[in-house]
Amino acid sequence: QGIVVQQSGQGGKYILSRGFELGTVQYDGVPLIRDMYGRANNYLSAMSYIDRVEVLRGAAGLLQGEGTPSGAVNIVRKRPLKHNAFSVEARAGSWDRYGGQLDISRVLNDEGTLRGRALIEYQDQHSFTDYVNQRGVNFYTTLDYDVTSATSVNVGFSSEEIKGRPFMNGIPSYSTGEDLKLPRSTYFGADWNRRKSTNKGIYLDVSHQFSDDWKLKVSGVHIKEEHNFKFAGVNGAVDPSLMTSANIAIRQLSDIETSGIDANLSGSFSALGHTHEIVTGANYARARINHLFGYKYNYNIFNINDFNPAISEPTDSEIFAANREDGEGENRQYGLYSVLRWQLAEPLKLVAGMRASWFDYDWTTIYSSPSVSVTSLREHGKVTPYAGLIYEINPQWSAYISYADIFEPQSSRNAAGEVLKPIIGANYEAGLKGELAGGKINTSLAMFRINQKNRAQVDYSSGSTCSNNYYCYTDTGEVRSQGFEAELSGEVTKNWSIVAGYTFTRTEYIKDVSNQGASFSMETPKHLLRLWTTYRLPGAWHKITLGGGVDAQSATYDQIGNVHVELEGRAVWSAMLKYDINRNWTAALNVQNVFDKRYYDTVAALVNGSYYGDPRNVMLTLRGSF
Repeated sequence: QGIVVQQSGQGGKYILSRGFELGTVQYDGVPLIRDMYGRANNYLSAMSYIDRVEVLRGAAGLLQGEGTPSGAVNIVRKRPLKHNAFSVEARAGSWDRYGGQLDISRVLNDEGTLRGRALIEYQDQHSFTDYVNQRGVNFYTTLDYDVTSATSVNVGFSSEEIKGRPFMNGIPSYSTGEDLKLPRSTYFGADWNRRKSTNKGIYLDVSHQFSDDWKLKVSGVHIKEEHNFKFAGVNGAVDPSLMTSANIAIRQLSDIETSGIDANLSGSFSALGHTHEIVTGANYARARINHLFGYKYNYNIFNINDFNPAISEPTDSEIFAANREDGEGENRQYGLYSVLRWQLAEPLKLVAGMRASWFDYDWTTIYSSPSVSVTSLREHGKVTPYAGLIYEINPQWSAYISYADIFEPQSSRNAAGEVLKPIIGANYEAGLKGELAGGKINTSLAMFRINQKNRAQVDYSSGSTCSNNYYCYTDTGEVRSQGFEAELSGEVTKNWSIVAGYTFTRTEYIKDVSNQGASFSMETPKHLLRLWTTYRLPGAWHKITLGGGVDAQSATYDQIGNVHVELEGRAVWSAMLKYDINRNWTAALNVQNVFDKRYYDTVAALVNGSYYGDPRNVMLTLRGSF
């Protein structure tokens, strides 16, 4: 709830929370650097081996040190079960989308101390966009071993491979900002567009229970990605009098390695007549990227109403001769943290934490101009505190307030050639959490305010003297995001469940030379409502479960130069019908966008970056569990 997902022109997704892009992804609690360079990775990953995704909204500096105040996503892997189990799944849906999955978990010795799980998934998908297709194979395996009754080890390995013809860069708009009103199947790529991406991960957890109160856990993750793209995409706004646009031809190769380790000791102790909890630990994250990017503007000029994807394919050397960027970067972050949950009195608890962080970032880009751009950032021993109070009103309801520091290094430079100071700020939050219907329904209300200062803004007095012949920057910008969130989830009755959430968010430039008073996160809607409910029919119809919901949001806009582009609000409805064939087999029919709402999911620029939301589509899934 409250999360906004934007389509990236490079094929992945951007995730936003409370008006800020979410850049840190954790794997089993280990923070990894996944946003070092947007062209290389935008959260594109298979979901088959993931047990659940946990989202922390708000400043997460205690977990990862630097970062935006949006929050963090924690991806929790599937683990071996403590009993033998086997499941199979087959899917078929609109636009020739097919897939299947096998998942097996086994106890591997008589004592039950060694357990394994393996999963394989295959997908073959086309799209509502002409010519687009994608095939993928995902494999995952993991082992749990209880070395002793107090010590356990888990290892895992994942492998993903994607091939196909992608739709990159999206579609353009008129140069006036008006909608071209093209068919949703429109494709402005070449028939030789292609991609191959691989993602391999290695995972390790070791935990030791010293006593009922104290536990040590050490977790490590290493992920290696390779991306190989060659494609033509649109890169020209359409003049209404000419009705022409242009293709840009792109060649891209990216190798990414990111690793992380987290070790923490957690436990409880008694003092002053109460029991208190403490977590203390350290973590380290490192990302390395090698990136080759070439592009050729105006490779193909075409009429917007008469596009043919059978255009000639340029050689790699032809593309690189036009424009070439060789990039290499490394980012290292490490820190020490501690959190104390002190029971001040029976109904009142103080949560206080602090982290000391070290941050090293180096990025070098060699352009075909030729020119070289070098960026190095260093922040050592940066302290970010966190504090909160929790008041237990009664066993079902509690209220809280919290404060967290914000710290984010930035690479822009001022007129003296110095790197700007890091962005700093504060995250304030107050809320109420409780239970209804005897604990069957969970509710939460939260109000938040996020202030940031030292943000880079253009220094027009400097002249075009900085990198790429553009203006320098000053660190005088300030922004604010504020709003509230309300959520409800659980069982209304034995057969009726509901998940609902509403988010109000307002973002604003407090100090900015060009945009003061305007929204700094134009893609974040002020109002966001999500509702999903399911109901199992009673009596003789108990094998049937009905479901439905809506994803609704208010209008957003984009300011592209002097052009104001408005995206109207929308409500997209979905429905589900599930039938229990027997105790082992179920069939489910999901219908997305029931009323076939036509809308743009993303508008990023006039020249390209606009993507339609999915038209009405269906997916039939057959599942067997044994």
